[in-house]
Order: sequence, then C-alpha cells, then structure tokens
Amino acid sequence: MDKDMGFKNIRNFHEKVNNIFHLTLALPLLPMGYIFLESNHDDFEPPLGENQLLVIASIISALLVTAFAYTHYQGNLEKVREEDGLAAQFRALYSQYQKLYLGNLAASLLLVVGYYLTGSDYVIGTYVLHLFTLSLIRPYYDRYSRDLKLSKEDALAVRKMTLAFEEDL
Repeated sequence: MDKDMGFKNIRNFHEKVNNIFHLTLALPLLPMGYIFLESNHDDFEPPLGENQLLVIASIISALLVTAFAYTHYQGNLEKVREEDGLAAQFRALYSQYQKLYLGNLAASLLLVVGYYLTGSDYVIGTYVLHLFTLSLIRPYYDRYSRDLKLSKEDALAVRKMTLAFEEDL
C-alpha cells in the first residue's frame, strides 16, 4: 500500500473511497447503456444470439465474483480492526474497499459482456439487480464506524467529519 495516499482526515478518506466506488459504477454503465440503446435498433444482432448456456454462465459467474468479493471483504474486516491506531485501520480499510469494488467492477463487466454477446433480458435484469446491491455497500461515514467497530467518540467524529489522523495515511 502506498504511504503517500494523502489522507489527512476522514473527509479525504471518504472522497477517495467514493471516487473508487463511483468509478466502478460508471465504467460498466457506459458500455451497458450504449449496448442497450443499440439493441433497440432493428439492425442490432447479438454476436451469439440468445445462447442460453452463455446467459446462465454470465449470470452465475457474475454472482460468484460478487459473492467472493463480499465474503473476502467481510472476512478481512477482523484483520483491519486489529491494526494499531486509527490511521492504520483506515489505511487497511481503504485497501479492502479497493478489492471489494474491484470485484464488483469485474462482475459488472461480466454482465456487460454477457449482454453484448447474447442480448438477453435476463442478463440486463441481473445487471440492474447488481446495481441495486451496489447501493447496499456504498461508502458512507456510519459504515466506516460500523466496519471498524469504532468507539462512540470516534464514530461521532467520523460522522461529523472532524476525525483527523495523527499521521498522514
């Protein structure tokens, strides 16, 4: 992990985590929107047609990647909490968020490719459900406090965005 990430306070941390989260939403949404609009034209033909095996494979693989990313994140939270000091905990939490959102980006891209290849409504429906589940893991201040099991005093400082770190993250 790069020591020069530049987190001086909780607001900087939140902005960087939010940037990663929104990037993982926007990157696959652009091609998905384009493919969806193109699929409404009469001359658009998916390269593989409604290949049911590929539809099922893309949906199941996206679900597996999402489940793996989330369970990996949940499984490593205890290690994050064991770090010494708030700065180290937030640095480790940032790393876990990166992995969680990268896994969800991969799942989204699998669905985009599946939709492009098959044009299946089931794939686009799964993509919409995936977007909904991403809203459940979006970064926000109370989530940081809950994930790190912060004391009431530190959690209040996080919520009020006044938490400053003794050292730069």
